[in-house]
Amino acid sequence: MKNKTKQIERATTIENRTGQAIRSMRLWLRDARALLDRENELFQQEMTKRPHDCDDLKAALQENRRRREEIANGVENSSLIHFARKNCSGGTAAAGREFRSILFPGVATPKPRKQQRGYTQPKILGTLSGYAAVFDCESANLGGFVETIAPGAFANALKNSDVRLLVNHDPDHLLGRSSSGSLTLHEDRVGLRFECDVAQTPYGQEIVSRVGRGDLSQCSFSFVVANGGDRWQLATRPGEIDTRVITEIEELFDVGPVTYPAYPQTCCGITQGRAASRPNARRDEIEDLYQQAGRIISNSQTVKTA
Repeated sequence: MKNKTKQIERATTIENRTGQAIRSMRLWLRDARALLDRENELFQQEMTKRPHDCDDLKAALQENRRRREEIANGVENSSLIHFARKNCSGGTAAAGREFRSILFPGVATPKPRKQQRGYTQPKILGTLSGYAAVFDCESANLGGFVETIAPGAFANALKNSDVRLLVNHDPDHLLGRSSSGSLTLHEDRVGLRFECDVAQTPYGQEIVSRVGRGDLSQCSFSFVVANGGDRWQLATRPGEIDTRVITEIEELFDVGPVTYPAYPQTCCGITQGRAASRPNARRDEIEDLYQQAGRIISNSQTVKTA
């Protein structure tokens, strides 16, 4: 029975994620076609004004047609569409948040709760820190497509989101929250960095042990893409795979360690003491590990593979 439940959860996970990606791709296609239509209309109007001197316009119209055909071929050969037809039922237009772990349960966002009066801060076991997302690095296959995150994609979301630190996206496994001050997040030249003071609780001790031992060593995040906040490169030939670049995230719901990350380049670790007492130590340590692994972090705020 448990195995059957897990299979159902996994199928629902794949279908929801695929449906959200298809919805995003269709919006992108709609905008791309509208721009090409408008461009074609302007070229035609210009040709009526100068019919005898329009070689440049003819070339532009030919390029416009080529791009239309490329989009049409991309839709026809899209690896995401083929994946959805093969693995999903009719409900592939689902909207909502996207999770960047391979498996996740369907969960509801917990409601905010004010801090109790007379509350005493617990002792801190250590600081859980790392990168929930890494810029310019390709994800695993997310179900017919792969994606990368552009630098700056989280900038607006960090201003407007009350972010939780969850383990495996589970609201029952809450370790920190940005509105309470226990979780801090910011973008740097590597990606989306987080730091969270882990309270001395039974579950906190369990997570510190798992992360310290290396059982949990990578991360994920859940989010909603802003309108126009991604772009697609569709596969034009069989065997290719669609690629998606996320340029702007509208809302960020949670970050944290996961068992099965969609971005294997993410990382997390535990250090002793409060984060405020050593704001740069863990960041420098992680960046050193990236450099040792062959990644060159340039001053232009990008990550390149050596």
